[in-house]
Amino acid sequence: MRIDLFNESREEIKISVTAQIDDNGDFSISGYDSGKLVTELKGDSSYEYNVSIKKTDKDVLIQKLGAEFPFIKNDEDFMNWLKTNYSHNQGFSEFLNLVDRLEIKRDLFFWP
Repeated sequence: MRIDLFNESREEIKISVTAQIDDNGDFSISGYDSGKLVTELKGDSSYEYNVSIKKTDKDVLIQKLGAEFPFIKNDEDFMNWLKTNYSHNQGFSEFLNLVDRLEIKRDLFFWP
């Protein structure tokens, strides 16, 4: 299951952020920014970022979210909730804050 969370394309920057639950049940959000503004800010023409959460930890996340939002019961509910609440330019950072607040184990990657 894969969804587009955020896409923006302007002359100086292109941003693409997707979320997915793979066949193993693991969850991730991946982002890719490119363009002149990225070069100015990062010194490289592209910037990649990713947060990964293993299935068992994703299931704990869904359980904790379900206590706060009773309509979140499964992966599909979670992805719909994610799309509704995190489909904007700061969504990746805000999701990281949520995961940290709920003390969910995650792996984080940034390049460069």
